[in-house]
Amino acid sequence: MKKSLAGLVTVIFVMILTVTGCTSSKWVAKVNGTVIGLDQYNTRVNDAKVIYEKQQVDFTTEDGKETLIKLKKQILECMILNEIISQEVQKLKLKTDDPKISEKEIEIKQGFDTEEQFQERLKWTGMTESDLQNYLSLNQKISSDTELTEDDIKAYYEKNYDQVKASHILVDTEEEANEIIVQLKEGANFEQLAKEKSIDEGSKSSGGELGYFSRGQMIPEFEKAAFEQKVGEYSGRPVKTEYGYHIILVEEYKQASAADLAAKKDIVATAAINARIDNYIRELRDNAKIEYAEEYKPETSEPAK
Repeated sequence: MKKSLAGLVTVIFVMILTVTGCTSSKWVAKVNGTVIGLDQYNTRVNDAKVIYEKQQVDFTTEDGKETLIKLKKQILECMILNEIISQEVQKLKLKTDDPKISEKEIEIKQGFDTEEQFQERLKWTGMTESDLQNYLSLNQKISSDTELTEDDIKAYYEKNYDQVKASHILVDTEEEANEIIVQLKEGANFEQLAKEKSIDEGSKSSGGELGYFSRGQMIPEFEKAAFEQKVGEYSGRPVKTEYGYHIILVEEYKQASAADLAAKKDIVATAAINARIDNYIRELRDNAKIEYAEEYKPETSEPAK
């Protein structure tokens, strides 16, 4: 039986909607229902690419293509976090034009030679000046609401100011890292292998030596592995970070002392407040409802909350 003209039009209309739904989304993510648009996202990615290209990054090479993939992920996650902070600023009715916020922004700008350098740094991280003002406003609110006792400062110090001295070998692939671990087990010299094989230009010439560092100074995966290893041990399996695969050798631990706390009390108090700010923002992120457009979903994203 032949379909009526009206029926045929309906079928065609449905087909058009279906095909349209298969094309790229006009949004990349939604934060508590608020859309992050594709055009906005593309603009920030392109702005960041310009800054990278000024630093001689060639996005047409294999390394450049990999860098671009990481850059796009970083920009999107930054935009999501910026939106979360913006929503919290609005919820708390904070004023981003507060003189104290302006003073802090001026202080940050003074760390750059020119206004152009400041703006480029914002673009490099995927932020706008408005995003920065929102962050500073929330930062000030949390800081002013935070009261630290002597016991709070001492507890934070004892938990976070132990130091570890370590060296590492950084390579691109897990396979190469495992081969190095085998060589170490067979008696190869760690320092020599670092000089020969590590891609960390900042430490390879010194045999991978990183010196002493406290918690919060290294990226989380690296820090966790280093502080969990025993003195004299190297990684039994590669430690993966955004930079590649690390084999870590722990050389010494230093425990925080009361004498050091007396000399660093103001620094420790500031760090303790900053930790509370970080925890506050992390909780906002954990409790936010994040939806990704299909083609922008992280490889290992959790189910939408």
